[in-house]
Amino acid sequence: GLENQERIHYAMPLRHMIGDYFSYLKEYHEIAAKNRQEKDFVSSDEFLSNFKKTDRLHPVYTICLYSGTETWDGPRTLSDMMEFRAETDPLKEYFSDYPANLFCVNEQKEFECFHTELRELLRAMNYRKDKRKFLSLEKDERYAHLSKETWEAIATMTGRSFFEENMETYKSQNENQREE
Repeated sequence: GLENQERIHYAMPLRHMIGDYFSYLKEYHEIAAKNRQEKDFVSSDEFLSNFKKTDRLHPVYTICLYSGTETWDGPRTLSDMMEFRAETDPLKEYFSDYPANLFCVNEQKEFECFHTELRELLRAMNYRKDKRKFLSLEKDERYAHLSKETWEAIATMTGRSFFEENMETYKSQNENQREE
């Protein structure tokens, strides 16, 4: 699952956990219904759970893309949302924690690990609060060859019309060449 979050959500780990839970529950119900219909349980344990010893669920990977400009100050794990009785709470070790897989654009320092136009989109989003850095992208050759969709996404996600205006200029300069 992919979530796009522009504002800080102070219950994000819980939100991820609930979404993942419903995905697993849906798949469990599908498998259980199939198993009940086929009635080929090997043991009473399988019959009781409607789930065979060999049945497996597909893993759910949920990532939140935080594209806001403010530093994420919300919880990153379910335990960050808990009010334990004390830091030394003896039951704390039995608590089942749950992470929010959070990708904060504004925390990224390096973009070369991305090998698609996502690299340029994320870099532009990261630089949007720093006018000097943002305008330096104009000189980067990679931005001269972006797809129309990426240009539009950058303009939308950064609120900068510079990219839309330059997209038209780039197109007119290259009308005899293959459109990129």
